[in-house]
Amino acid sequence: PGAKLKGDSDCSGTTTLNDIFIWKRELTLGEFGTIVKDNWIADFDCNGKVTLNDASIWRENFVKSL
Repeated sequence: PGAKLKGDSDCSGTTTLNDIFIWKRELTLGEFGTIVKDNWIADFDCNGKVTLNDASIWRENFVKSL
């Protein structure tokens, strides 16, 4: 759970471009935040949806890792 909250969707230990690619795929699959389910791996705010807020969480942590 700690990695997920930092935008690390693949749990590699760092927030990378791969994580945002996963987010983009799930954003599309989730019809831009309209499909709710509890197992999205790019749902960084853990609200059951993949949205732009999740991308903001990823971006904040990606910049910190540079």
